[in-house]
Amino acid sequence: MNRKAIEHGVADTWHDAKQALDYSARTYYTKSGITFLQRTITVPEDVRVRGSHSLTIDRPGKIRITSYPAAVGLCREEFEKLKEAIPFEAEKPPNAPPTSGAPKQWFCRLDGASWKTGRARLIDFVRAVEGAWREHSHDKPAH
Repeated sequence: MNRKAIEHGVADTWHDAKQALDYSARTYYTKSGITFLQRTITVPEDVRVRGSHSLTIDRPGKIRITSYPAAVGLCREEFEKLKEAIPFEAEKPPNAPPTSGAPKQWFCRLDGASWKTGRARLIDFVRAVEGAWREHSHDKPAH
């Protein structure tokens, strides 16, 4: 990943984002990035969704930050404030059927300058999600 970050011209942004956004119960690497996993819950239509975010080396000059449905659902108000400052796009989650409880995941693509501008807001959102998960799963076994 470090080599890919250098090749894509995002090494400084990648390293800073990777450290700044790591508020997770578990972290795992994919071929294109890192997923910071909080918890998994089942929404009303018996679809399991992750409450997490991921950081991906997306394309030259850009990193992609994705917020998954349960994370947005837990912190909808904070996410709406974040969307006012950083443009996010929505897409259907690739690993789950769309449902009313988890219809989409949200992502933004940031270069070095936009990462610096949005960094504090993104960190605040990720911390809010982590806190909401702690409250949501208080006295419940982790999945």
